[in-house]
Amino acid sequence: MLDKILIASDLSAASDSLIRCVAGLRRLGAREALLVHALCMRHYRDMRGVVEPMIEPRLRAQAEMLERAGIAAATEVLPGQACEEILRAAADSGAQAIVMATRSGSLAHDLLVGNTVLRVLGRTGKPVLVMQAREHDPHWSCCRETGAWFGDNVLHPTDFSDTAELAFDFVRRLSSAGASRVTLLHVQRPAHKPGTLPREEQNRIDAARLSRLAEELRRCGCAQVEALLREGDPGEEILRAAGGLGATMIVMGTQGHGLMHEVFLGSVSHHVLRHAPVPLLLLPAAHHETAAGEMESASAPERRNS
Repeated sequence: MLDKILIASDLSAASDSLIRCVAGLRRLGAREALLVHALCMRHYRDMRGVVEPMIEPRLRAQAEMLERAGIAAATEVLPGQACEEILRAAADSGAQAIVMATRSGSLAHDLLVGNTVLRVLGRTGKPVLVMQAREHDPHWSCCRETGAWFGDNVLHPTDFSDTAELAFDFVRRLSSAGASRVTLLHVQRPAHKPGTLPREEQNRIDAARLSRLAEELRRCGCAQVEALLREGDPGEEILRAAGGLGATMIVMGTQGHGLMHEVFLGSVSHHVLRHAPVPLLLLPAAHHETAAGEMESASAPERRNS
């Protein structure tokens, strides 16, 4: 399912928590991990002898955390900008998913300062697993021990779009892998919005759609499946449901037509990304994929494998 993953580390204590949780992906088939750290540094060749001795011990210590959980880990120190390096390394290594940490922020902050997670999401077609780094508690972790399973109680928000179907396919695999509870959530537009059907008719249609998805999960062996219909702001309702249900993971598709479009409009997926209290797996639309061959080979910075 996820035989090989790429993990972006900033070498902080918060990224230790990230790796502790990520080790739980072994239950989804993860056997190999490429652990990368991007320096965002020019003239790396001249500084290599000074920089690498400071970085490699931390990166190797994090790799050992994965290895103790049964995931073979390789490391790379990448000199260039984080987004480009992560995308290139993921393509070159054949990673099936990208794992990153993020920090809560506003849309204005994301737009002005830049957010590596948003940039990666805007340019990849691979699943991206994101976990919040808690600034006030860098030792916070969604997992109490390295390698613990965090996919037991899954919340899957859906708008029944094609991208949501991609996310549901992953939820189905989670069910087969042993998720004991899955909650399907659809948030309806307020009834007074233009273009909406009468509420009774919309409820009938949406309930039938959720019922179809629920039945598929039951056939996959999921012990408990619940379907929820709610009305209101989708982002807020998703976060409210995650907290109220005690979800251990959220799986959803991204939306929109490119990074800048989504940042300006404040998509549902980005709102949840900034505030999700649990690991968030985002499935981008496949057409966002940026192949390694599309990048200019002349601009590829020097790498170091370890």
